[in-house]
Amino acid sequence: MDTQVRTPQQIFMQPQRLLVPLFQRPYVWNQENQWMPLWQDLERVANRVLANPNQLQPHFLGAVVFQQVQNPTGNLQQRTVIDGQQRLTTLQILLDALHAEINLAGQVDASKRLELLIKNPKEYCEQSEDQFKVWPTNKDRQAFNEVMAMELPAAYQTLKNKDSKLALAHQFFSEQFRQWLNENGAEGIPTRVKAMERTTRELLQIVVIDLTASENAQEIFETLNARGSQLTAADLIKNFVFQRLLEQGADIESSYSNHWKQFETGFWEQEISVGRIKSPRSSVFLNHWLICQTTEEIVSREVFSRFKSYADYDAKPLTMPELLAKIHAACIRYKEFIDKGDVLEGAIDRIGLFLYRTKAMDIEVVKPVLMALMDRDANQDGLSDINSSLEIIESWLIRRMLIRATTKSYNKVMTDVIKVIQKSSKGQLSNALNTFFCSQTSDSSYWPDDNE
Repeated sequence: MDTQVRTPQQIFMQPQRLLVPLFQRPYVWNQENQWMPLWQDLERVANRVLANPNQLQPHFLGAVVFQQVQNPTGNLQQRTVIDGQQRLTTLQILLDALHAEINLAGQVDASKRLELLIKNPKEYCEQSEDQFKVWPTNKDRQAFNEVMAMELPAAYQTLKNKDSKLALAHQFFSEQFRQWLNENGAEGIPTRVKAMERTTRELLQIVVIDLTASENAQEIFETLNARGSQLTAADLIKNFVFQRLLEQGADIESSYSNHWKQFETGFWEQEISVGRIKSPRSSVFLNHWLICQTTEEIVSREVFSRFKSYADYDAKPLTMPELLAKIHAACIRYKEFIDKGDVLEGAIDRIGLFLYRTKAMDIEVVKPVLMALMDRDANQDGLSDINSSLEIIESWLIRRMLIRATTKSYNKVMTDVIKVIQKSSKGQLSNALNTFFCSQTSDSSYWPDDNE
């Protein structure tokens, strides 16, 4: 068995056929549960590349298992896909959709580079289907062949298999790529092509487990897919933090009692919903705290990896004990937020009212913003400036809710709000936020006026 972390570039570059066995289930991924989250991950990573090409964070996509197939020397190399066929098939569909959109945009060199990841050179192809790097299970082959081989520009409605999940996936990713590539107009396309190409080829990571022909593939498949209790982001971060504390000779018992023990109480272990995902409140807090510290969009599955890079690079010169104390102080304030939002009668201050209303609207995305507000020097802003700032944010949220505006970019908007908060000078916070929201013009971020 050989196990390595590889990128799509490394997996798909060489001439090969990854064969999905007949007995495996057909393609079942869909837009809500897999395609959209995958697209959002791609978009996030590509936006990071645009913002800072020199500080890149790979995105982990999971694991796949291949088993070698004995084939004659000189023939196209083949492997059987034991696990991960949904992921691999989606990647091929996604890469082909991006290849098509880049081709239509006239970016020839990038298009040719991507083509190497989705088609085998004709010199290696004895049959038509040999051109494909991944060959799905029997039920999906006709649809896969049709959508991957169609002429440009794509005419999805003319396909015989237009209603298949594979055709719908290709159409979905094509539309997302087209919209993203054209977001800044024609002049911005070359830069955005470069960023998205780099993201899809080099910044996605997959654990590839390569078995020899003699190894027991079924046993390994069952072990990988056995049900177990999944570690949360808080569990992983705890392990990482205390391992570092141990290495640095810190007082482990004291650090645990003073700065971590509270995370293992009922309040912090309670599972809460953030969108469609349920997570312990401790993990949600750590996610929100990281967003506040980094001013980046960070989804739940990225919390641990981003925390590691933050602790190793961004938090310096803080030592691990100092960083842990900082997290502890933030979690005390965070609990105060939660408690204020739960007050249903009696006197309430402006922060409590804001939290009560956003809780009623089921909007968790504002918590990092509140943390950023509370991180400012107590003498930097007067109470009236803080209250005015909360009224502005609340107005933006409620007005958009009343007209049923999209919420899909709220994470990005709130990270921009945190940047405004952190850069605003003394006494100018509410003015800066008012200017920021008034300047928003896109459907996903504008501030509805009284007439609307």
